[in-house]
Amino acid sequence: LNASKLALALMEQNREDEMGGYDDDEGLHYGKEDLIFRIGNCLGELKRYDEALEYLQHAKKITTENIGYENFVIASICNNIGSVKRLKYFDKSDDDARYGAIFSFEEAVHIASTESISHHELFVADCMFRVVEMKMVQSIHSPSETNHLAHDEDLLNYLETALEIRLNYYG
Repeated sequence: LNASKLALALMEQNREDEMGGYDDDEGLHYGKEDLIFRIGNCLGELKRYDEALEYLQHAKKITTENIGYENFVIASICNNIGSVKRLKYFDKSDDDARYGAIFSFEEAVHIASTESISHHELFVADCMFRVVEMKMVQSIHSPSETNHLAHDEDLLNYLETALEIRLNYYG
């Protein structure tokens, strides 16, 4: 976290290289959006969810501006946003975070399923499993409420598709 924040600070002080990034002491090149993404992930692991989500949303915005929306990098950022929101939900029982996680995982599935980047089947399957998990968690935490989502046709299709992808991949 501190190394990424230092690299970002150096960039913001106009000490970035000609590629718009920063080379660390080990020779690795980091672009600004990559550093912002890494900081967001670190903050999520530290349970600083709101701050993490700000960084990840910012990384998504500037990465989209640089490389476009339908790109596996954007799908990966959406997955990480979903993961932080998922952690926030389980840690704080925040229903908005649960709904946000579902949206982010579904967005990652949508982007990674496009023809131009469809070779990321396992990533898509993992995101689909996360959607199913987050939709079904309502029945686990609120057993007295009826949970139509557990019987939802789309939910079952997601689960079947994710399982089929895994079976095809692993044989």
